[in-house]
Amino acid sequence: MAYIGSPEEESSDASSEDTAVDPQRIPGPEDEEVASPPRPEPSAAAAESAAAQNSQGREHLRTENYEAALAAFNRAIELDPDYVFAYRNRAAVYRRLGRSAEAEADEEVWRNPPQLVEQRES
Repeated sequence: MAYIGSPEEESSDASSEDTAVDPQRIPGPEDEEVASPPRPEPSAAAAESAAAQNSQGREHLRTENYEAALAAFNRAIELDPDYVFAYRNRAAVYRRLGRSAEAEADEEVWRNPPQLVEQRES
């Protein structure tokens, strides 16, 4: 077995000139990497996912468009009632709108997700 820099390797290797990259050489098809297939456009279902709605809501929250943020987080929860991130973000909107009781209810869901509560009770 030859190791890097061992006499066996040096005798079996081609000269460094043979392996050097020629900057004047035009790359051919053998030099191209196999490209991954193009990603498909997001489907309507993907755009309508809870995560997508949550992302839209976060953008509205960032720009202080609270009503649009609230609508997006509500839609995310409607699509997936177990998507706890939407509850956390909706609680932030409720806090900014001064709706403390609703914020506290959503924060409770965030702290104790329904699927975990069900597991503990069984």
